[in-house]
Amino acid sequence: MMGAIIGDIAAVYHTAETGESIYEFEELMRRQGATTVVQRYGRLYTLQIVRWLSSIATKLYYSATGMPATRSMSYFHEPLVIFDNDDQFLRDQKTWPLYT
Repeated sequence: MMGAIIGDIAAVYHTAETGESIYEFEELMRRQGATTVVQRYGRLYTLQIVRWLSSIATKLYYSATGMPATRSMSYFHEPLVIFDNDDQFLRDQKTWPLYT
């Protein structure tokens, strides 16, 4: 609908993530909608793998030190705790804390 309204008075010059040029407003909006969905769920699926890897790393650390997680004084697991959240949090979170 927006393409029909502004099609005659606006110009679109954009490059898609595949490298091809986009010159039509309708095509730009269609690709933008698809990109939003892919980015949201791509982040979720990536963070599910990160959650799994961080749980393995934490278990290996506690196994190597011989201390149960409840008694350990180490802070090894702290940067990884954020990945221990449920899928909805991982999918909807837009910003992440930086650990330096």
